[in-house]
Amino acid sequence: MKLEEHGIDAIPKSERTKSWRDLFAIQGGIAFSFPTLLIGGLLAPGLSWSQAVWANVIGNIILACLVALVGYYGVDYGIPTAAASRFTLGEPTGTRLCSAVLLMSLVGWYAVITELAGQALDGIVKNATGFTSPTTFIILVGILNCIPAVMGFENIKILNRMMIPALVFLAIWMLYAIFRTHPFHQLISYQATKQFTFGTGLDWIVGGFIVGTFIAPDYSRYVKSRSDNWIGSLSGVLPPAVFLGVTGVLAKVATSDPSPVTSVQILGLGIPGLLLTILSTVPSSESCLYSAGLALTNVLPRYARWKNTLAMTALGTTLAVFGITRHMGDFLSSLSYVFAPLVGVTLCDYFVIRRCHLNLNEAYKSNDSRTFGWLRGINVAAVVAIMAGIVVGVSTMRKFPASISSFLVSSILYFLLARRSCGAAAGRASN
Repeated sequence: MKLEEHGIDAIPKSERTKSWRDLFAIQGGIAFSFPTLLIGGLLAPGLSWSQAVWANVIGNIILACLVALVGYYGVDYGIPTAAASRFTLGEPTGTRLCSAVLLMSLVGWYAVITELAGQALDGIVKNATGFTSPTTFIILVGILNCIPAVMGFENIKILNRMMIPALVFLAIWMLYAIFRTHPFHQLISYQATKQFTFGTGLDWIVGGFIVGTFIAPDYSRYVKSRSDNWIGSLSGVLPPAVFLGVTGVLAKVATSDPSPVTSVQILGLGIPGLLLTILSTVPSSESCLYSAGLALTNVLPRYARWKNTLAMTALGTTLAVFGITRHMGDFLSSLSYVFAPLVGVTLCDYFVIRRCHLNLNEAYKSNDSRTFGWLRGINVAAVVAIMAGIVVGVSTMRKFPASISSFLVSSILYFLLARRSCGAAAGRASN
């Protein structure tokens, strides 16, 4: 295992050699994760079977396309999300605020995954010896899962290729156990409680992976072409996420519990099932930590990426011990409110305002905020557009999917504001 040397610096063109298969291994590992099963389970019985399926399909089509589009920062210029945010939100204040929000979301997801894996390991040991200590095993899982993230991209890719089959096998095994005792027609004919709307369900799907769209450049910066970026992103996100999401719905209906760990136990998969549960959490947890380490490096550049990754491991594991999954619904909604408008502004800035042209010297060699044309290191137009998107999303969430409304509002408003307040900066960046 070799420690990755790059932090938030741009990857040279000569080192951007990875194919769509390599990106598939990364994005597939993020999407093919137990949180995806958990989110699918949250949709039932609030939504009907057809609504839950459509929420999974529509939500993940949106997400897969966003992953590919945001990934252009990486494939075109070799820069991670932390550096890309310097153009969109301003340097140094705007990008550091962005990194702080990104840190909270990534560490939150890592905590969710670590808690689930720790509970599964506790179940294995309890069944074998009678000893139980969820806190101890959550901490142990947190420590073990951070190793690939500390080592870097290449190690994450290799490990994902080994771990993804474990989750595929587990999902198929779960479906076999479900259909063995529950006829399919009986499962899909459950009575929906309608305790939340289709829009809310769609927001949970989008919120479950919206952070993954924003950190796409962290991995696409090693990819050699735009076509590889699109193929790797679409194939890595869409099929795995839809398949696991629908499996999560069926598991929840069959077991009456959205937790994958509990479902594995109720379905009688025993210790092998719990062991596969632990292994399947590795790809998504390491990806969260890797990007969290890059985000913290953007805020604290004097510390090496791997040291910042270790710090995020400690914080995420602490949250896992305190049981963050109890607040899963609110957590997913908050991610939709914040990151949907942030992604909207990011795409508008790159494709419309800057027309895919960046001057990397502005991001890496200047500490003078006037180089960007921002006010005290903040792109005011971007912040105003994002805040407006959040307000609209929260206000319309009962009538319309908040993630979609906030994305559209922030994009359009930023376009209008940026033509006046950021035109000069965009012009310099295109030279």
